[in-house]
Amino acid sequence: MASTLSPSLPANTPSSSNALPLPVVWTQRIHDVYLTANVLEPQSVFVEFHATEVLIRCQQHVGDEQKQYQLSLSLFAPIDVPRCEYIVLTRGIRLKLKKAAPSSGRPAFWTRITEQKVKLAHVTVDWDTWKDEDELIEADDEATQGAAFSEMMGFRMANGTTISGGGDPNVIAELQRTLLAAKKS
Repeated sequence: MASTLSPSLPANTPSSSNALPLPVVWTQRIHDVYLTANVLEPQSVFVEFHATEVLIRCQQHVGDEQKQYQLSLSLFAPIDVPRCEYIVLTRGIRLKLKKAAPSSGRPAFWTRITEQKVKLAHVTVDWDTWKDEDELIEADDEATQGAAFSEMMGFRMANGTTISGGGDPNVIAELQRTLLAAKKS
């Protein structure tokens, strides 16, 4: 379910001045930031993405009680709004924020989720899925290198036919080690 809502909040948006802070955890990958709102069986979910802000509102029914939650985050860096998505699950709301593409190279690693250097008690890092910047870059480089290696292992005949793979596994492993060593130097 994607959301590309207008920059201003619609007048009929569910809101409450007494809403509780929505507890979320976040993690990132090279091109994406993931937020998980931890609310069991959320209802009346409202999510709005802006270039530098995310707004989430929802309700939760616990017995006879109805709780309202809200989160408004000014983000560390811009996101690509049309490519952001969210899904409502039984155990919460998951958001995928697509980092805005820079003019060249990879998107920047976010050192925090918020624009301002503030500690929010209800927003924490998802340490179970967290990867450091160097791990992410290495994984991305290896994926790119693996594709280049696969392309390199395809042999093109004079008539344009491509013959792929095969060969001695020891030779292939040695080529992979050579490529990795060249990358590190």
